[in-house]
Amino acid sequence: MALSGERHLDTQHRNRHSLNTAVVNAANTVFKGSLVCVNASGKVVTEGNNTTCRFFGIAEHNAAAGANLDAVNDIWALVPIKTGTTAGYIGRKVYLYDDEKISATIATRGPVCGVLKKLFTAGLGWIAFGDSELSAIDSGTGFTGIVKATAGVLSAATAGTDYAIPFTLKSVITGAGTTMSSWDSQPVDPTSGAFAVTMPASPANGDTVRIRNIGASVNAVTVTASGGQTIEGAATYVVAGAYFSVEFCYYSVGAIWTCIRQG
Repeated sequence: MALSGERHLDTQHRNRHSLNTAVVNAANTVFKGSLVCVNASGKVVTEGNNTTCRFFGIAEHNAAAGANLDAVNDIWALVPIKTGTTAGYIGRKVYLYDDEKISATIATRGPVCGVLKKLFTAGLGWIAFGDSELSAIDSGTGFTGIVKATAGVLSAATAGTDYAIPFTLKSVITGAGTTMSSWDSQPVDPTSGAFAVTMPASPANGDTVRIRNIGASVNAVTVTASGGQTIEGAATYVVAGAYFSVEFCYYSVGAIWTCIRQG
């Protein structure tokens, strides 16, 4: 059932969240806390049951037709979930069911809006809304489509099919000499001094790596691109700070690693 009044959602700013602004479409009234879309004309609509729309964000305030609406995206929120979604969908894409709730099982009703992170028996779930989360699991258009098999072998996936692609947790490294592989979650400890790690040599489009400092040292870790690649347009990317975490996604057009999350 669509919202009939404003609501407060519990949220967590896990990433650098974004604030979008657009005009509310005619005959639409938006309430604070609504899950809203934009139509082909770039106007805000509350029609979750419309796969031709694009997810826009969570409404920051009430707004009538013709008014400007601010909506926040790239944020975690605790929202109602349509019956039928089980724990097996954690880590997978979810879709708008209406402006109040989402569904992981009904892809024909509304646009993709985020990733299911945690599910509660009360019909609520933590959803990571936004492109930064979707980019790490999307195996459809624009990505090669790979999935880690249980044996640890990467194999081709079917285009357009959703997969929860797990990262491989690696052993902690404390010095130079490590070349990462795609989908590594690489813990580092620079307590003994600054050092460098090297990006994968032959990544596929959409491959992702994570690097995280497990300690309080603020010594720098330099991430070095492999031959022919760049990181944000440069040969290296330096990160430093206690308990930092950084994540990169590879785009084969331009052979560039882009930072999609840092904290």
